[in-house]
Order: sequence, then C-alpha cells, then structure tokens
Amino acid sequence: MIFLISSRFHSIVHAYKQYIPCIIIGWAVKYIELAQNLGQETYMFDARNGIDNNNLVKILEYLILHKDEEKNKIKENVIRIQKENIFNTLWSYLDE
Repeated sequence: MIFLISSRFHSIVHAYKQYIPCIIIGWAVKYIELAQNLGQETYMFDARNGIDNNNLVKILEYLILHKDEEKNKIKENVIRIQKENIFNTLWSYLDE
C-alpha cells in the first residue's frame, strides 16, 4: 500500500503502526494530535473547516513523490513513541 486516505481514527492508527502514510480527514482534536505526534500534520484536513480541493490535490501529489521519506519519518516517530510510553514508566517504578 502506498498510502491511505481515511477519516476513521483506528484505520489511521493501524496504518501508522505499519508506517503507511495517511491523508487524514478528521473532525476532532485526536486526529490533529495523532498527526502532530507522527510529524504528519501536513496531511491532516479538518473537515469542520471545509476542504480546499486544490490544496488536497497538491498534498496528494506531494505525498506520491515523497512517500518513502514520509514512511521513514513515521517509522522514526512510532519507534520513539513506543520507547516513551506510560507503561514503561510504570514498570520502571514497580521494578524499583
């Protein structure tokens, strides 16, 4: 899969877990936060504000050309997030 266009939060999360770039059409803060945490805010469209078709096409074209770079960026951020999760922190307190 080259990339995903989705408005379903869990499909986006699962795509990111496989390092697959996404065009996100969201309507809640959780979509924005997810995109920001993975360095993908460029590809986030807030449906509450309307979507500019010209901008969407421009972003799609950009993503097609830079999909490998974005996959690597997502991978780096997923690995970082997995290292810094709350469960590791809790286990470290319990181990002490």
